[in-house]
Amino acid sequence: MKKSLKTLVLFMAVAFGILMATGTTSKAASAWSAELQQTKAYTGSIYLAWQAHTTVVTSGGHYRVYLSETGADGTWQEATNAYTSSTDTYISNLSAGWVGYAKVAAWTSWHSDSNAKVIAVSDPIIVGTTPNVGKVTNLKQTGATTNSVTLSWTAVPNATSYTVYQSGDVKIADTKSTSYTVTGLAASSSIYYYVKANQVTKANQVGTGYSSGSVQAKTVPAKVTGNAISSVGSTNTVSYRWDYVSNCSGYQFQLQNYKGKNLATKDITSYYSNYLSSLAFKRGIFNRYHVRAYVVINNTKLYGAWSDYKYFALPSKSKSSVKHSGKKITVKWGKIKGASGYNIYVSTTSSSAGFKKIKSLGKKKTKYVIKKIGKKKVKKTRTYYVRIEAKYKSGKKTIKSEVHAGNTWAV
Repeated sequence: MKKSLKTLVLFMAVAFGILMATGTTSKAASAWSAELQQTKAYTGSIYLAWQAHTTVVTSGGHYRVYLSETGADGTWQEATNAYTSSTDTYISNLSAGWVGYAKVAAWTSWHSDSNAKVIAVSDPIIVGTTPNVGKVTNLKQTGATTNSVTLSWTAVPNATSYTVYQSGDVKIADTKSTSYTVTGLAASSSIYYYVKANQVTKANQVGTGYSSGSVQAKTVPAKVTGNAISSVGSTNTVSYRWDYVSNCSGYQFQLQNYKGKNLATKDITSYYSNYLSSLAFKRGIFNRYHVRAYVVINNTKLYGAWSDYKYFALPSKSKSSVKHSGKKITVKWGKIKGASGYNIYVSTTSSSAGFKKIKSLGKKKTKYVIKKIGKKKVKKTRTYYVRIEAKYKSGKKTIKSEVHAGNTWAV
């Protein structure tokens, strides 16, 4: 009789454990403020912790953890080796990105005791492992303005967001899109960026993939400045220069007549080549030129602003002469189309700093006789340097020809 009773008690204890595993709760098992929580997550395991139950502490009982993949009201199974006398446990052998529910039950005595009973069950919580997230690929720059760059990449399976970083691990932004525009940049900027994919599971576990690898992104170049004529050749050629523009791919140069007709367009495909040598031009007409820098994005040139125009003009050689005879210097020049007038400069040295303007003439004048330089008369035996400067009227603004060296005579 005693043996039969003992067998019956053992059977009932096993049956109760099975009921617990399938989600059925005994009237004797009540909830307690277990404050069950997930404390850590890895790609194949989780850590759980809870508050102690007084009876377990005083009676030498234990805790068992149960998992469900079908919901809080679904089918429950005891986690492998998830019995413990501690108030935390480690559960392994889970898959990456696994999401389920967990609850913990307090038992009266140690798990090997056939008389052990469930005395309380915690409320279930959602738990999960960290997902494995793929690496971002095909990161590239797809657009630019003077103050922004646009990046794009290939979508990563199961990614819920992406994080854009600047070199130096500086976080720029999170986005759910496979492209992002970084704004607030300066013209001619060059900055390295990289992107990581993120996945957030229903258990609110976040996985982050490896870095995409960096890409150098450039903004549209700044406006070209410092453009000037560097030299005038003897065969009707002019060499030009301008200031470097940082982080550009090259420059576009454009020569026009004073009416805006395009005479020549040149593409300089190097950041370092901030010059254009020996470009032919036509004398006897007012010309102008300007330069702009560009950057190549996806095989497309994106241009910065044009520089300000620079104007220049040289008279025809065959119609120009300077003659020093006795106490006077006679200057003649060919008329320049587009010129609104001329300035005559004289110096006793070849240095540009020594030239002084002695006369302004109208556009119809093509000859002038110099007898005095300031208050001093022209001397027979002295060498003088003479320049003719053409003027151009643009609206209310009078523009002087940039070229002086090509208009200089020594007599």
